Parts: sequence; structure tokens; C-alpha cells
Amino acid sequence: MLPAGISAWVGALQLTVLLAATGFIGKVSLQQFLGIDLGNWTASDLSLFAGHWAFDTLKVVLQLLITHPFRFGWPVALYLMPLLLSYVLPARLQEWRRISTMVSVVVVLVSLTLVLARYEVPTLLMNDWLTTPLKKQLSSDGSMLEDQKRALSARLLVSKMNNLPPGSLDAGSAGPTCAVGDQASALQAELHGADSARLASVALNEIYAYSVLFCVIAWFAVYFHAAIDGPGITNEVFRGLRLFLCLLLLPAVSCLVPYMYAKLIYQTTFSLVSVQYKDSDDGAKEKRSTGEKAAKAAVSASSLPPPSTAATKKFLVMDETDKDISLLLVTPGETPYIQIEGRDGIASMYRYKTQDVINNLLLSQCNAQ
Repeated sequence: MLPAGISAWVGALQLTVLLAATGFIGKVSLQQFLGIDLGNWTASDLSLFAGHWAFDTLKVVLQLLITHPFRFGWPVALYLMPLLLSYVLPARLQEWRRISTMVSVVVVLVSLTLVLARYEVPTLLMNDWLTTPLKKQLSSDGSMLEDQKRALSARLLVSKMNNLPPGSLDAGSAGPTCAVGDQASALQAELHGADSARLASVALNEIYAYSVLFCVIAWFAVYFHAAIDGPGITNEVFRGLRLFLCLLLLPAVSCLVPYMYAKLIYQTTFSLVSVQYKDSDDGAKEKRSTGEKAAKAAVSASSLPPPSTAATKKFLVMDETDKDISLLLVTPGETPYIQIEGRDGIASMYRYKTQDVINNLLLSQCNAQ
């Protein structure tokens, strides 16, 4: 038995490791989703990402429980019922308590399998959005996983269309068109046009919230169920299912919850900054000249007037530390790239608004007819 002080330190260390592991999973997922390298992997940065995951998850779940208590609550109530019955039934109905416990474990097994196969595994396929044409993200080879990935990708894309008019994805419309295929166009029409972005976002929130609640309840169902003792094939099957859930299925689903969060829920909105560099030698200027033409195009498209000095560029801030900053330049017709600049080489940096990088990419792939 450890002393109280040491136990507290061990508990704090375990919490730190858990936060860092959660942040690592989420940041790996975000990096794979964007298709660019995010270089800041310190323990504090990973813990901060884990904090965003925890608070955003709580917000999404509570918001849906409050705004849609019946539509969102009754599946959770049905899911909880076998587990609760195993506790509330009187002791004289021991056989019914055993049956309800077994039913609870079977329900958990089925629900987690559906969550894993229908949502979490397809999410693993949603990669390289900044470096791959959006139309390819909505393609499918006809397999079940690809079809589900395509459906999730279409919902995610429509949720980013806050500044596009209804029917803008339809190649036959008179407005701006985007070569992203017919899946997102059909979904936008199905979700009532102008309100499609909000409805698609709510649908993604529901998918994520159900996955989180089913996973949390599964931990209680597996580890805090009523005792089942005695010989027999039924009890042995139950022990086998419980071991499978404890050692394989439940850990896999739990690890993929922050992974799914980073791709479906985490905000891809980043600060748009105007960076002015310090005077430097010709070699450094030549190094920074990469993408100068694209930078001027981004400046001309900005809401602010062009800066007076040629050494000023506009970027999206993707990541930053106390020593350097990772800047992204997204330009129509060009592959986005990350430019890592040391803070000692920056004279000034002005943050004046935010942009959604997926929405920015969507607009860059659209053109006026």
C-alpha cells in the first residue's frame, strides 16, 4: 500500500499519460486527415489537444441531450435498460438478474461492433484532404467500408459549406460549381439547401455522441455488472464474451473515439495571419521566395488591402511553439504546403480573422460558370 502522497503523484502521472495518449491519437488523426505534417508533439501540446477533446465531447453530448431529449435519449435508455435491470431486480429473482446481465453484455457486443464497423473504421480511410482532390474523397469502389466512408465524407463536406448557396454543387446550376461529384450535391438537396450545413453538422454530432455514450456505458456494463457464478456452458460463453470485450473490442473502440473526433468534430478553423519578415540576406530571401506568386494571389483575395512590403505574406496558422510557427498557404490550383518559420525571423504577425481550411479548399476548387 503506497502512502497517500505517493498515491496522489502516481494518480496525477497516470492522468497526464492518459491525456498525452489521447492527444497523441487525436493529433495523429488530424495530421492524417489534413495530409500535412504537424510538428509540435510536446506533452503540453498533446494534453491541450486532449483537453479540447474532453470539453468538446462533453459539449456535444449535453447539447444533443438538451435539444433532442427524446430522439436522442430513447436509444440510450433502451441500451441502458438491461444493465440497470441487473441491479434493481430483487435478490430473490437471481435468475432474472443473471439473464439481464447476459443480455446487457450481448447488447454491448452488438452495439460496439456496429459503431466500429459503421463509423470508426470508415473514418480511418478519410485521409489527405488538403493534398487530394475533394472529388476523390467522395469516390467509392463499391465496398461497404468505402460506401460508408463516402457518406461520412459527404456529410463532413456539406457541413463546411456555410458560405455556398443552395445547389452550388450541382453542375447544372447557374452559380459557382465544384467538381466534387454528385454525392455531396444530393446530400445538400436532401438536407434542405441553405440549412444543409447546420443539419449535416448536427448529424455528425449525433454519430459521435452515440459512439461516445455507447462506449462509456459499455465500460460499466463490462466491469460493473451483477455477479454471475456457477458452472455450465452458458456461463462459460458469457465469460468468453466478456474477455473478448475487455481485451479487444472495447479498447479498440475507446482508442478510436478521439481518432474519430479529430476527423469529424474537431474544428478545422485556423487563424489567418499577415506575416512580415525581418530583413535578411539574399540566401534567406531566396528560400522564402518559394510560393511568392501564390502568396500574392492569396493576398489579393483577402478582405484586407495588400501590404505595402513584398516581405509580407498571408497564411493560416496550423501549429505553433515558443520557437517556431507552422504556416499553411492554400492557393487554387496548387498543392498546399506547410512552411515552418522561426519566430526570430518574423518582424510582426497580425491575426485578423479565422478561416476553415476545408471551406477554403472547397472554394479553391470552385469556379464561376
